[in-house]
Amino acid sequence: MVEKVKKIGSGTFGNVWLVRKDQQLYAMKRVPYDPEKHKIPLEIEVLKQLDSPYIVKYHDSFIEKSWLCIVMEYCEEGDLQKLIQAQREHGFFTEQQILTWFTQMCLALQHMHSKKILHRDLKPQNIFLASPSHLKIGDFGISRCLDNSSQMANTSLGTPYYLSPEVCLGQPYDAKSDMWMLGCCLYELVTLERPFTGSNLNQIVLNILNKAPDELGGLFGRLISMLLQKKAFARSDTSEILQVPEIAATVKLLQAQPTPQKFKSLKSTKAESNLKNSSILTLIQKAKETNMSPKKPLALQPKKEIKVFLPEQITSEEGSTIAPT
Repeated sequence: MVEKVKKIGSGTFGNVWLVRKDQQLYAMKRVPYDPEKHKIPLEIEVLKQLDSPYIVKYHDSFIEKSWLCIVMEYCEEGDLQKLIQAQREHGFFTEQQILTWFTQMCLALQHMHSKKILHRDLKPQNIFLASPSHLKIGDFGISRCLDNSSQMANTSLGTPYYLSPEVCLGQPYDAKSDMWMLGCCLYELVTLERPFTGSNLNQIVLNILNKAPDELGGLFGRLISMLLQKKAFARSDTSEILQVPEIAATVKLLQAQPTPQKFKSLKSTKAESNLKNSSILTLIQKAKETNMSPKKPLALQPKKEIKVFLPEQITSEEGSTIAPT
């Protein structure tokens, strides 16, 4: 069994606890469960199928009284949404950091889509940081498995700001809907603002269907243009994105990184420290002290060739990275 350390999240779905088992830290999602009324959530079956260094790893599940408990890998640096919120006070992310994170997201989606799994709710809040430069997609609570590669989904689910046009229109959708959400996440990493907003749900949907976000230059502008196409058939898939030279070069660098430690022991001084302090604020403070954040938005800076560079902290599980096709 696991030992609860502290609650680290809650919502309409239930709550999330930091737990320890065999001297290792895990995140445990608890959702209300009645075996007479509910089936075992699809989320567990989805998690069992996925094995990528850029996807939060499933470890175990069990029923505790009226709760279904799903034990998953713990990403101690928090989620991307909190990092973006904190970063707004200190400037913009560097091009190299965005390029690294974006490539990892592409590899995660490529792995999912190869198994005919749609995430359906990709957003910064569901993207976690195992380390400042190692990102993992998580929260598969509304994911969907397709029976074949040509099947389309119909249920309209997801966070309004990131919904694809086809979902907004109530049309069938496929993996290209996840790619739209990926484009929204990239735009938010570059500008620290969502590409589509509104004062209510109807306004958000109208803006998604009829407006285009501010145009950006350079590599990220091209990638966003490939992803935020209103028509799904014109939108790029992971294979096309991973063939972009700068992305392909970053994949090779990620694959060359040494195998990381899968978990951190509670005996580790760093792990103990992170239980008491905000890793996100620490990361922001380090960036501020070293003056790494750009003073101007990337879209307003002079266009230049992006040199692919990965910080030393980036790690990858040897042999498990999905190579571009």
